[in-house]
Amino acid sequence: MLAMEKDFDAKLKIQGNSSNGANVPRSKSFAFRAPQEQFSIQDFELGKIYGVGSYSKVVRAKKKDTGTVYALKIMDKKFITKENKTAYVKLERIVLDQLDHPGIVRLFFTFQDSFSLYMALESCEGGELFDQITRKGRLSEDEARFYAAEVVDALEYIHSMGLIHRDIKPENLLLTSEGNIKIADFGSVKPMQDSRITVLPNAASDDKACTFVGTAAYVPPEVLNSSPATFGNDLWALGCTVYQMLSGTSPFKDASEWLIFQRIIARDIRFPNHFSDEAKDLIDRLLDLDPSRRPGAGPDGYAALKMHPFFKGVDWKNLRGQTPPKLALETGSVEGGSRDNSWNPSHIGDGAVRQIEGSSGATSSSEASGHVTRLASIDSFDSKWQQFLEPGESVLMISMVKKIQKLTSKKVQLILTNKPKLIYVDPAKLIVKGNIIWSDNSNDLSIQVATPSQFKICTPKKVLQFEDAKQRAWQWKKAIEGLQNRKCGVAGRRFLVGKIHDKKVVYVRCGVGMVNAAAATQQMLDLFDILGIVHFGIAGNANNSLSIGDVTIPQQFAHTGIWDWLNPNRSLNYDEVANLDFKRYNVPRGDNLLGHIGFSYEQFFSEYGKANTARPLFWANTTRQWLQVAANLKGIKLNQCLNSSVCLPQKPQLVVGLRGSTANIFVDNAAYRDFLFQTFRVSSVDMESSSVVMTSLSNGFPVIVIRGLSDLAGGQSGHNSIDTFGSLAAINACKVVVQFIKQLHLDTREPGFPRSIHP
Repeated sequence: MLAMEKDFDAKLKIQGNSSNGANVPRSKSFAFRAPQEQFSIQDFELGKIYGVGSYSKVVRAKKKDTGTVYALKIMDKKFITKENKTAYVKLERIVLDQLDHPGIVRLFFTFQDSFSLYMALESCEGGELFDQITRKGRLSEDEARFYAAEVVDALEYIHSMGLIHRDIKPENLLLTSEGNIKIADFGSVKPMQDSRITVLPNAASDDKACTFVGTAAYVPPEVLNSSPATFGNDLWALGCTVYQMLSGTSPFKDASEWLIFQRIIARDIRFPNHFSDEAKDLIDRLLDLDPSRRPGAGPDGYAALKMHPFFKGVDWKNLRGQTPPKLALETGSVEGGSRDNSWNPSHIGDGAVRQIEGSSGATSSSEASGHVTRLASIDSFDSKWQQFLEPGESVLMISMVKKIQKLTSKKVQLILTNKPKLIYVDPAKLIVKGNIIWSDNSNDLSIQVATPSQFKICTPKKVLQFEDAKQRAWQWKKAIEGLQNRKCGVAGRRFLVGKIHDKKVVYVRCGVGMVNAAAATQQMLDLFDILGIVHFGIAGNANNSLSIGDVTIPQQFAHTGIWDWLNPNRSLNYDEVANLDFKRYNVPRGDNLLGHIGFSYEQFFSEYGKANTARPLFWANTTRQWLQVAANLKGIKLNQCLNSSVCLPQKPQLVVGLRGSTANIFVDNAAYRDFLFQTFRVSSVDMESSSVVMTSLSNGFPVIVIRGLSDLAGGQSGHNSIDTFGSLAAINACKVVVQFIKQLHLDTREPGFPRSIHP
């Protein structure tokens, strides 16, 4: 970026080529409105993460000396270079610097260091329009009209400057604290040949205007057909956005990106009954297959769009003088970055939800003497600290502190991880300067707070004194002590005790398979005075209407692990639930010595049943009252991106009330997946859930199961996606767990300590 600043300081003469081959010379003197500053990331107090892109993240940042709040876009230099994104970054910086409109986020300044490029953007404290849609379920027509009008006003300006945004969607439409729209994220912008924006030859979005960019659900059909980009591309995305505001979902949503594209090409759009005729007509016109016929793209320009009956009553001359809709506030968030008193299981113990294999169970239960608070610090996401972590290890707390000695002090990066590990690193040389030996025993490791900024970490051999300029001494004490008191060992399992949203919990990894899951559940019930079981983990997706990354909370589970493997010449038993005939799957059809298997019932014993008498059970039902609580969580914001470069094509969703299937089988077979769905109508497959449900119900305890969908259980082409998206699915499941426990009312009795614990 520094080289780019010098390029412009030299007042370069720009040469461009028109589509017909004629040269269009442009020579302009240019000075950046937003300067390149000599700032450091340490000059800012960093807060919550606003969003994560393919090669960047945007963080709330307050300048320490002025108190001014910015949205700081942080871009990884190494990734940008490796993925050839330099031209995109340059172009975004150039375009933002020259745009000046109240409906577009403003760029104030840029700076860089050895690892990252930084853009200080206008902070939009109202969040994304997507969040308003999610929190409200859908917007009223008046609200949608207000927001759509402001987007139209900003798009008219962008197009008048000869630019195509190419990624208009609710996530890129930000809201000020007052509730006005500002268009953000110009990383995919395309200058047209007659653009009024000064660009450099090496700062171009792509070589061809028909290059695929943007988000699958909002991509126009002409782009899918490799036609050149036009202003109509943004108008198609506007139509999709208006539809989403009014309905709560995108018009072409489907189970996979390929299916979304098929619906777009076929223009398979269905309008809900509550849409007004004016809304349907506007969307219908904006989603015209011919981009030149979309309102705003034709010969009448934006006048035709503004005069549409949907916008009746809009004062276009005083658009931003009108009163915006009231913002729906966030009722509770598990997004990384906001500091709260929530205990996040993904950052505790032995890498719980970061592990792909196995499942986890959380119970509302015993008293904990401490809990760990995750603090907002971009350092925990900065790639330069990853070299000090082992696989599966994550940062719980990190900050730049002064290590105070008798006559001197030196800045170090103090890092606490979930291993647990406590180290301090030289931030300049990036070497470990000290490893504080961890102990769960407070006699061997303790922390003493002198002032809000000064604290001592004491071990038998030494006492280390630190000063935290952010005055987080008490938080360091709480984090370390909470980690020390988090676990108890029983029969080879580690039980973690703590709180989630002030509710007492015990957490344990149950392991892979039905026997492990049932044993861990029974241990939990026997050893702790609990109120119920929340079982969570990942699962395979057997339902084509769901997508990877979605979270499902089934109402019942089929126990498909009890088989009678029958003689090929034997008929199906009368008491068997279903029959899997292998010959049906022969290619070509023919005899198969494997014959067929019959699915049988499980024997279910219950403390509420007759002693020593089992009843047959195939479907195990989760607790209805807890499902009703879970249904209120629909619309929760789930992670779409695994990291800065790997994202799902659509926003994951929470689905409550379907069916699941459990057996000691890892399903990665399309035919068997199809058999399970067609025979039992199950949407998810896993190896533990039904045994957890049966064990809980057998003992008379309420239970719910929350599973993130990590793969298609064999329905995919190519490799199973569990290796790629398993951790994302686990984190999404964990987010739902935390919010479910927050909403759960536990007023029947107060849980106490476990009766027998062996450290």
